[in-house]
Order: sequence, then structure tokens, then C-alpha cells
Amino acid sequence: MADGLTVIIPSCGRIDILKENLTNILDCPEFTAGQNHIIIIDDSPGNLCASLKAVFLHKPISIVSTGGRRGPSFARNLGAKLAQSKLIAFIDDDVIVSQGWLAAGVAAMAAYQETVGVVGPIVLPDDKPADYFSHFTNVAKPGAYPAGNIWFRRDLFLACGGFDEDFFDPLTGMFHHEDSAAAFRALKVGPILYVPEMLVFHPAHSRHWLTPIRRGKKAIFEALLHRKYPVEYDEKGAVRLGPLYLRRLRVRVRVAGTLGLLAVIATRHIGIVLCWIALCGIVEVIYAMGIQNAMTMRWRLPLAMMGGMAFQVSFTIYWALGCIKFRHFVL
Repeated sequence: MADGLTVIIPSCGRIDILKENLTNILDCPEFTAGQNHIIIIDDSPGNLCASLKAVFLHKPISIVSTGGRRGPSFARNLGAKLAQSKLIAFIDDDVIVSQGWLAAGVAAMAAYQETVGVVGPIVLPDDKPADYFSHFTNVAKPGAYPAGNIWFRRDLFLACGGFDEDFFDPLTGMFHHEDSAAAFRALKVGPILYVPEMLVFHPAHSRHWLTPIRRGKKAIFEALLHRKYPVEYDEKGAVRLGPLYLRRLRVRVRVAGTLGLLAVIATRHIGIVLCWIALCGIVEVIYAMGIQNAMTMRWRLPLAMMGGMAFQVSFTIYWALGCIKFRHFVL
């Protein structure tokens, strides 16, 4: 097994952002100095990443096609099996690494040999504020394990079973919680260290009015995650308020928001209905984006509140469908 690092990028064909990110990685002095490699697993329907071969000719980049839509877990696992290095780093095709990303990750993996891996924050660029109706990721706290910015020791990753490929629906193309499942497996072997300097940026993109509803569809995998990892699921996102230790708060608040909406609609009082939509919507928007990013929308914030309520309704519907599909109830 060779020293060095293999950067594994599953791609569904977002070429423009991927091209910028590859340039940033290749420009890192730490990357060119070591025995490092990049593997792009092309999971797009038309092998869209093939065009990158001409752009990055003679660079340490391999492009491998899955032959169709197999899902990000399959793509990442394939990349890990093909890698020849002791360290593997997973990032997504719609993020851009910071200048210190590579150095911070290498230093942390070398300094903390007892770790299974390290994970870094994914944040919005300061010059490109998000819109709630765009696709974005904003995770910058310990205890989260986003697949878009996580490193592993390859032998331990493979021994843990890698990413769980059950968290992908080939019929709809939906996927969710595959990163949580992989982290739950790995944490049984050793710790995953949070490294704030290992920063990547996730520009908001693919703006569409239906984005909140589409985002809510991922709740279909809540029941599957709880069925497979009940203890870890309950600890994920739990909140302690004095003597109270609140588990599953993320699911319960969203389901309660939808049921509450039905209740206030029954009152036939438009003022109460609008107040409830505003309350639930702003809670959801701030949870997803943070107060600072939410405030950048200004006049669009009322629309985002409506989107937040639409997300909660969509979340509840698909949460219920997931409970039926996987024959497991979680609330």
C-alpha cells in the first residue's frame, strides 16, 4: 500500500464546479509534492465527466464510470477499492476546497494516529449567500459527518464496510443518510476527529421553487437509519435542555409542525394559519441556513418561510412513507 492520499469524488455531472475544484486541489503544493491521486467516479447518465480528460491531460486523475446511476455510496465505495494509498478523502463534485484543506487534513491524520478519520466543515462562500430555494450545504460543527468532506484510513474504512448502499433508491434517484450510516460504522472502531481548518465551500446552485419539497423527500430514509442504527440515531442531533435530554427532536418538530398546520387550518382563521406558517417556516430556514445567512435574503425571507413550511409537509409525508416502506416506525 502506497503512502500519500487519494481524493475520491463521486460525480453526477456538475462539470463547471468540479473543474474549478480540481484546479484548486492540483495547485496545492502538498498535493504535487506527495504520491497523491484523484479518482472521479462518474455516476452521471451520459458519462459527462469524460470531457475532463482533455482538460487535465497528464495529471494524476483517473475517471471511472459506474455505467449508470448507481448512487453516491456505490461510487464512493468503488473509489475506495480502486485507491492504492493509505489515506482516502471523500469530497463531492459541487464543493470547492479551501487553500488549507489538504495541509490541515494531512497534518491531522499524521498527528492523531488513533483516529479512523477526520472530518471538516462545509460552509457557504462569504461572497455567495444562499437562497433557501437553492441546493446548499452548511455544516460547521462537531458531531456531523458529511460525506462531502471526510477522510478515512483506507484499511479501516473498508473493514467497516464503507458507505451503506441501501440508502439509495434507484427508481427515484433519491439518497440520504449514507454518510451518517458510514460514520456510525466507523465510530465503532475509533474516533473521527473534527478539524475546523479542513474547510470546503459549497456554493448554492440549482435554484428552483420546488427545492424545499424535493429536499423533504429524503425523509423516506429516516426509518431505515433508525432501524439499522437505533442507538446512534437517537444520539444524532439530540439536545440537552437542563434536566431534559431530547432525542429525535429533528423529526418530532417537523412532524408536529405539519400536524399543527392541519389543526390551525381547521380553525378557518387565516391569521392563525399565516402565523403558524411563519413560525414553522422561520424555524426551518434558520435551522438549515443559520441566522446570518437567513437574514441575507431580506425581502425574500417571507417566501423562504413558505418554503420552510412546504419542506415540513413534504418531510412528514415521506417520513410516513418511509415508515411503511421499511416497516419500521420512528418518532
